[in-house]
Amino acid sequence: MARDDDDDDASLSWDGDESDAVIERPTRAVVTTPDDEDDVAPATSSIQLVTYGILAGVYALYAVGWGITVVRSGLFSTNLFIEIMSQFSEFLAIIAAPLWFALAFMLTRNSRRIVRLVWLVAGLVVLMPVPFILGGA
Repeated sequence: MARDDDDDDASLSWDGDESDAVIERPTRAVVTTPDDEDDVAPATSSIQLVTYGILAGVYALYAVGWGITVVRSGLFSTNLFIEIMSQFSEFLAIIAAPLWFALAFMLTRNSRRIVRLVWLVAGLVVLMPVPFILGGA
């Protein structure tokens, strides 16, 4: 049983297609490098990534420390406004460390690396969960 080549070609085309259409190969995109070296952000080295990872872990531990401090302490008030403000401040205490870490990265995106590191270390000092560290709550 012989196949008809015209039937095979007809099954690969639609009505109205040109039969002599040339199939073009996709072209590769040309990657150009900018002439000005100042426009390119320098790549992050592995030492910096390890440093940022350690700092992120410390910030996560700070959030856990503040969370434990909030759970241990209890403010009971008959005034609704004081109760609401107390719970809101507890929420802010827990979320402050991860928020500082994220904002330090976003706001120092175009700054030098040392500026970002200074802001991250400043956050470690400012947001330290002192009640948790001292053992009182």
